[in-house]
Amino acid sequence: MAWLKLNTFHWHLTDDEAWRIEIDAFPELTDLGAWRGEGELQPSQFGSGPKRYGGFFTKQQIKEVVEYAKAREIAVIPEIDIPGHARALIMALPHLLREADDKSEYVSIQQYQDNVLNPGLPGTYQVLETILDEVCELFPSQVIHLGGDEVPKHVWEKSPACIAKAKAMGLDDVRLLEGHLISHLEQYLAQKGRKIAVWEEASHGNKITSNATVCAWSNGAEGQKAAGSGYPVIMCPAQATYLDMAWNKDVNETGVLWAGAIDLKTAYEFDPGSIDNSEQVIGTQALVWTEFVKDKATLEYLLYPRLFAVAEVAWTASENKSWQSFLPRVAAQLEYLDMRNINYRRMSS
Repeated sequence: MAWLKLNTFHWHLTDDEAWRIEIDAFPELTDLGAWRGEGELQPSQFGSGPKRYGGFFTKQQIKEVVEYAKAREIAVIPEIDIPGHARALIMALPHLLREADDKSEYVSIQQYQDNVLNPGLPGTYQVLETILDEVCELFPSQVIHLGGDEVPKHVWEKSPACIAKAKAMGLDDVRLLEGHLISHLEQYLAQKGRKIAVWEEASHGNKITSNATVCAWSNGAEGQKAAGSGYPVIMCPAQATYLDMAWNKDVNETGVLWAGAIDLKTAYEFDPGSIDNSEQVIGTQALVWTEFVKDKATLEYLLYPRLFAVAEVAWTASENKSWQSFLPRVAAQLEYLDMRNINYRRMSS
């Protein structure tokens, strides 16, 4: 990252399938929530096999990463993804996070029916505040990412706790409690001198203040919408910056294709500032979601040479970019990758 002047590491530490950060107040999160396989809290997924699979970052390891990054002028932004993508969290702490009488029926885009935190339960606020206390102790970053993405329809509709809380707050829809939860946590973190970042969905419906940074991931229009609403925006549409996408649609090519293929030229031609209110765009980022990334060699293959394009997109004014001048500079960098034995994707096709 330092080599390419990438100055922020967004560390996605929690998701449905695992909890990856040590929290002293809740050892169940890593004792139980960080593992999957036969006999574990979560079943095997993503080809991990029947044996015990998983792990987590200890606080000492996280401190080492933060210090290592700081020495290279890289800020580390942790992400604790809520209220969706919280299956491992909920399964590890059911006594605090599950309402027995909640009969709501929903299905997330990943086909989970039990992965959304309940904003009607006091335990939800207790758990999240306690976790964020420890996260803030570990990470000096001014920004804490709270996720806020992919909360499915029909959550909380048959939750007595949510129905009662919405009524008490004068809300005519339990779904508005999502905004209440995120707003509560934004205020909680503000008392610690921190700001939040969120995925684009959390910017819908006045859930956050204009101090929050919005990561626009699904398409450029979402970035336009967030910028027009006055939010600082990180433009990272999946069609150009999700480097877990395959290079092309060849059946033998590594990567996924739900957002389309991204070859080097596609990554290079992305212009994060090509929207109205472009002054609200504070940057872009490269994302690699690693459900199907089995080893370091696969990660390197997905990153290089496309990460060179992302770096130039981030740091070069659009009028100064040139595909024809970029290519020979990439060729020069490939020699360095060879020297470091980095498994980059060859550019012949």
